Amino acid sequence: MVLAKPVGAQFAGTEVTSTYQITDQQAMDGDILVTSGAGIIRADMAHDVRIFGVMQTNPVIVFRLVSGEEQPVMRSGVAMVNVTSANGAIAKGDFITSSENKGKGQKATKSGYTLGMALENLNGDSGKIAVAIKIEYAEISSAKTLARLMDVVGAIFFKDVREPGKFVEIMRNVVAALIVLTSFFFAFITFSRSVPKAIEAIGRNPLARRFIYISMMANIGLIVVILAFGIIGGIIVLRVR
Repeated sequence: MVLAKPVGAQFAGTEVTSTYQITDQQAMDGDILVTSGAGIIRADMAHDVRIFGVMQTNPVIVFRLVSGEEQPVMRSGVAMVNVTSANGAIAKGDFITSSENKGKGQKATKSGYTLGMALENLNGDSGKIAVAIKIEYAEISSAKTLARLMDVVGAIFFKDVREPGKFVEIMRNVVAALIVLTSFFFAFITFSRSVPKAIEAIGRNPLARRFIYISMMANIGLIVVILAFGIIGGIIVLRVR
């Protein structure tokens, strides 16, 4: 059944809103909700990849299920959202994401999952503002870098982890270790092939000993360069942010 509700604010929700069973009994109008193993609850971490929508107790139009126990949740359109300035002053056009303050949104200052875009400024430390809801991964930061790629991969594969940021650190360590181990592998292969052949060549042709020694030293130098590049590459990966 579709019910018409009076508009309680200038920017009340403008889309048809469906109702859902909200597990978090303390959730209130304007709170950002996420999906979890415990059901639909208030968000309590920044850039939560599980953002589901915004609770709206007084939407313009709501499609209500028969049981009547569900609450309206806005997942698209324009909704009034509870926000804070904990991550900086919010201005019209800023991306809004979840925060560590349960149910409250904040300004998104780096790439990650966002709820939508602010349609007005926030006056004060907290309050309600109109937000154009579009739940997605928003590229806010600078150019796409290795660190940014790791953030995306972590969000995709660890979307149910409470602290997906830890995955980025794990991946950074794994990639650094792989680079160093790969350089050691190639250095070992180069050494194991070149040095025995050089010794064998000296035995066969003693007169070319000087040239063979020079060639062997060049191979050793190449091995050192490979190892150095591997170690430097690992350090760069560990320090990239």
